[in-house]
Amino acid sequence: MAQQPGVPGEDFNSSGDTPASSGGTSTWGYIAQFVFTMLQLNFLLLFTLSPILFVVLALANPLQAILGLGLALVLISPGIAAAFATFRDCPTLHTALAGSGRAGMATPAASAAGAIAGSYWSAEDGNAVFKPYFRAYRRLAKRALLVSLPLTVFTVIVIVEMQMLTQVSWATYLVPTLLVLLLLALGAWLPSLVMVVEMPQAKVVPIIRNGVYLALRRWYLTLLNLLTLVALSVGLIMETIIVAVFIMGPVLYFVWANSRWLLMPMVEALENACLDDLPPDQRRRLTRRYGR
Repeated sequence: MAQQPGVPGEDFNSSGDTPASSGGTSTWGYIAQFVFTMLQLNFLLLFTLSPILFVVLALANPLQAILGLGLALVLISPGIAAAFATFRDCPTLHTALAGSGRAGMATPAASAAGAIAGSYWSAEDGNAVFKPYFRAYRRLAKRALLVSLPLTVFTVIVIVEMQMLTQVSWATYLVPTLLVLLLLALGAWLPSLVMVVEMPQAKVVPIIRNGVYLALRRWYLTLLNLLTLVALSVGLIMETIIVAVFIMGPVLYFVWANSRWLLMPMVEALENACLDDLPPDQRRRLTRRYGR
C-alpha cells in the first residue's frame, strides 16, 4: 500500500514510547534536551527563513518593498511548515514539554486512512533534528507554497490598495476595511500551514477556506499570533543575533501551539469520519467539508 506523506512505515505512535522517554532522565535532563533541540532548530531556521531575514534586515523600510516582502513570505513557508512538524513530532520536545511519547495527535484509524498525518519522525531518527527536519521540508514544501501563494498575493494587493487610497480624500472609509482583510489574510496563513502539516490529503482551497474560518472564529488568538510575529520582527531588527539564535524557535512554537489548538475540533471531526461505524453519508460530508 502506498505510504501517505507524513506517515512513515514505523513511527512513534506504534508503541507509545520514544527514546527520550526511556530510562530515568531527570527533569533537568529533559530541559537540557529541549534547549539543545531548540538551538538546533534555530540554526536550521536561519537558513530556511533567510529570505524574510534578508528583507527585514537589509532594507531600511521593508514595507516599501511590498513585492519582495510577499515573495519572502512565500519562500519561507516550507521552512515554517517543517518547524511545525518538528514541534509536533520531535520526541525530545514532546518528552520535555509533556512527558508523553505520543507523536502528533492522530488516532491509528485516522493515520491509516491518511486523514491525519502520522509522525514525521521515524523510529530510526531518535532525537535527531536535522535529517527529519529536511525530510519534512521536502514533503511539505509543495503544498506549503501552494497555500501561501494566494494568501500572499491577496496581502500584497491589499497593501498596494491601501497605499493608493492614502492619496484620496475618502480613504478613511475604506482603509479600515482593507486593514481588517489584511489582518485576516495574515492570520489565516498560520493555521493554514498547520493544516498542511496535519492533513496530508487536504486540498489547497479547503485549507485556505478553513484557515480563514479558524482565524475569524478565534480572532483573539489570531491577533495574539500577529502581535507575536510583529514583536519577533522588531526583535530581529534590534537584536538580530540574540533573537535569531535563541528566541526564534520558541516564538514559532508559541504561534504553532495557538494555531494548532484552533485546529482541534476539525481534527476530531476528521478522526470521526474514519470510524467504521459512522454512517457513509455523514462520513462523506465531514471529509468533503475539511478538504479530503
